This record gives sequence, structure tokens and C-alpha cells, in this order.
Amino acid sequence: MNYIIFEDHLFANLHPFTINHASFELRCGALTNIERIQSLTNENDKIYLIVREGLCELIRERFPEFIVNPDIIPNGMHLNGATLWDTETIGKIEMGRNYSHQGYLIAMHAEKEIKLSEYTDYIKKSIQVTLDIPVVHFSYLWECIFALKNILIHDIEHFLEYKGGEVHQSVIYDGIENIFIHESSKIFAGVILDASKGPIIIDSN
Repeated sequence: MNYIIFEDHLFANLHPFTINHASFELRCGALTNIERIQSLTNENDKIYLIVREGLCELIRERFPEFIVNPDIIPNGMHLNGATLWDTETIGKIEMGRNYSHQGYLIAMHAEKEIKLSEYTDYIKKSIQVTLDIPVVHFSYLWECIFALKNILIHDIEHFLEYKGGEVHQSVIYDGIENIFIHESSKIFAGVILDASKGPIIIDSN
């Protein structure tokens, strides 16, 4: 399966973040949108990234493992980079259909190749006939803040084995069952980890 992750023409609504980032680099909870999509793909799947021309070289540097802005975009599943994709949501996408949420095109399954030069127009035309489905879609930056708590609680499933780390004996815990620390992490003296109102995830680096 080819997964084509695209920025739509409304990326400016996510300023200032999108001045030098693509919409799929948004992070809400423990993962970015593109990391979530990667976790859903198989070994034989390919990911293509479609971004505005001014961001193309920067995205190629950040994501050398992906194909960025090919002249011919292959058939496959096209996913809006500002949408938060998980197993349940992506499972709703069927072949030959377009999907929207509150007026935004969030996904389409294209059975033909599309020229990069025609892609923006193709997206605008695709929104005209869609099936509206409930998703988490970030139209504006502050929506990441509102969604953070629920998403972070869901994200701890990816970090359940994080019960290691070098933790100083003076560290104070509140809600230790809600604290997840990578084995390579160091927690120094005087730190208070208060997870009484939600999980804390401390990853490597």
C-alpha cells in the first residue's frame, strides 16, 4: 500500500508552527502525526510526503527515508497530515471514496496516479463529494492543547514497558503507576514527578 501524506491549502491556519514545519509534524500527546502513521504501516508499505514547494528541501532533509513531492504521485491512500490517524480511524477508509470532517478533506483512496502539478486542484475537487466521519483533526494549533489529555492517556499503551531509567533515590513520585521512564533516561535529585492528574512519559534523549 502507498500512503500519501499531504498538506492541504489551509496549512496557514496552523501558523506559526507551519512556517518551517509540515502539518504532519504536529505533536499532540507523545507522538507526531507522521509517527502515528508510521506505526500503522507494514514493511512493504511506502510513504510519500506532499508539501508546499518552499518546504520541500527541508522536509527531504528531515525525512530522508520517505519520498517527498514526486512528479507523479502513485495510487494509494491519501491522508491529511493535520489529522490524527490511529488503527480505528484508518480502518474506516474504503477504496474509491473521499472522506471529510467539518469541511476539511481528510482522506481519499485514489486508484490512479496524479501529477504533482495538478495535486492541489485534485484535492479541492475531491472535497465536493465526501463522506463525513468523526476524527481528531487539527484545524488550528490550540486544538492540540484541548485534545492533549485524552490523547496522552491513549498513548501510554506504547510505553507500558518504560519502567526503567536511572532515578535518584530522593525523587518524589505521585501516581507512580502513571509514570513511564525509558531505561536510558536519568532523573536527578530534587525532582518531583506528579502524575496524579495524568500520565508522565519520559522517553530516551
